[in-house]
Amino acid sequence: MKWLSYLLLPLGILIGYLIPHPSSAPAPLTDTSSPPPRRNRPEVPSDPARSARILALADRIGKGDRSGEDNSSATVAIADIPAIIERLLSQAGPSGLSWQLQSEIDNMLARWAAEDFDSAFSWAKGYPSANASKDFLEAILEKRAETDFEGTLALVKSLLADDGIRLDLGKELFDTAVKLGAERAFEALIACLSDGYGSSGSTGNFPPGFDFKAFAELSMDFSKNRKGGGSAFSYYPTNVLEEWAKSDTTAALGFYLSSSELTFNDLGDITKSFIDPSEPESAYPWILEQYRNLDAEQRKKFAGDLNSVFPSEMGAAPLLKMVNAIPDPALREQIAKEMFDGFGGSRTGNSMPYLDLLSVLPTPAARLEFLSKSNMRYSISLAPQDKLDSLGITKEQIDALGSE
Repeated sequence: MKWLSYLLLPLGILIGYLIPHPSSAPAPLTDTSSPPPRRNRPEVPSDPARSARILALADRIGKGDRSGEDNSSATVAIADIPAIIERLLSQAGPSGLSWQLQSEIDNMLARWAAEDFDSAFSWAKGYPSANASKDFLEAILEKRAETDFEGTLALVKSLLADDGIRLDLGKELFDTAVKLGAERAFEALIACLSDGYGSSGSTGNFPPGFDFKAFAELSMDFSKNRKGGGSAFSYYPTNVLEEWAKSDTTAALGFYLSSSELTFNDLGDITKSFIDPSEPESAYPWILEQYRNLDAEQRKKFAGDLNSVFPSEMGAAPLLKMVNAIPDPALREQIAKEMFDGFGGSRTGNSMPYLDLLSVLPTPAARLEFLSKSNMRYSISLAPQDKLDSLGITKEQIDALGSE
């Protein structure tokens, strides 16, 4: 759940829960008062003693007091849940609710929805704070996605289309939809797009026989169509290429080389299942075989992402060792140049830890000539001078590159 800091609602909202009401039955799901508030809620019993107990219990829950058997949200009566939640929200500090209180509220809403989904959903949807309403709806629908995927997906779509409420349930819907095939899995992600440009993710649990090619192509088409702006995936599985490569390395590598549109698209994802970074020498034959079989453009992409195969803290060492073992000088220089140039635009966005690769070039003049045409031409001045000294390049020469 992505809880936001809620503005404290007026004390009158809480008091409204605790004043005597003529009945302990839930209020109707429609409110005819004028003006109509965005709220529908069960009423709290009129017994003053019970009202006082509700306040006391909420305060103990808020403080994390578990000294009594009834000091847990699991013991709260369904009819009392709205008042308890109001009280807990009133205890939020400047940075919002603690994760413990968020969890307590989530658990209560899940219990309420399990017993009376329509009432819980209506209350959450009608809650006056839009941010809180969104979070309450997510808490209610998270578990429901596991048992009623179709119904939950329909509700998520209708909330966005009819009410403009965009729920962040991509992971929950995907986990169920992925068992139904590539198209349904992609549909689940599309139902929960974000307005931003970044995607968060975690590993997806793909079933045997999953059609990775269809899923990747749908993702690629979506990414191509949204270039220049528009909604993005709020959630996307991080291990599509990794899991695909386990069943068909050739197909996964072919897709990777032909497209840059997949949300998580590192060469290192493909090699995770069969390359051990702690034993880089075992990877060299596969890497060099693939490189030799690629065309010029594919070679640039492949070489420029080899830093994703080994942990960044290893720096240039494993790659430099591989390159130096190549007997053909021309091929040795070519792959070193493509790696260095590509690393500047890759996931690290920085070739500086890989400056040692330039030692493969035979002379300082050859290194300087390469740098004058490199993607890193204007940022090479940030390189440590001792590194440049080891390559036979002076500060004056680097400064001259930046001024050209």
